[in-house]
Amino acid sequence: QAVHFLFSAHSIPAYLLRKGDPYKYQIEATMNAVMELRNFDHPFHLSFQSRVGPVKWLEPSTIDMVKYLARGNVRNLIVIPIAFTSDHIETLYELNIQVRRIAQEAGIKQYEVAEALNDSPLFIQAMADLVLTTIAKS
Repeated sequence: QAVHFLFSAHSIPAYLLRKGDPYKYQIEATMNAVMELRNFDHPFHLSFQSRVGPVKWLEPSTIDMVKYLARGNVRNLIVIPIAFTSDHIETLYELNIQVRRIAQEAGIKQYEVAEALNDSPLFIQAMADLVLTTIAKS
């Protein structure tokens, strides 16, 4: 059965999008660029996590999307924390423990969470290049 990719980004209040914040579009562009590099070889979806408070946040939530995919008979899911540069409570606990439990209860058999970039040499070099480029322009 197909493995689905679920890109999970940190949510933001929806009113920020209405005010012109490009965050959601940047996340979508990054997700599509990743999938284009993979020749769109797996079904993929986008969700948002870690919302708090009474205001409306970007949707769908990661929990809601996991339940939706399970109802659609998805049984193999890789969650990709797209907006996180390092593993921390939102990846290690929220995705790896809380959402995993919900996924298993909903019928997803294989649930994996990709590691964040953390101390990847490629990521560190990219960040260094950005800093050096910015300094050179100053």
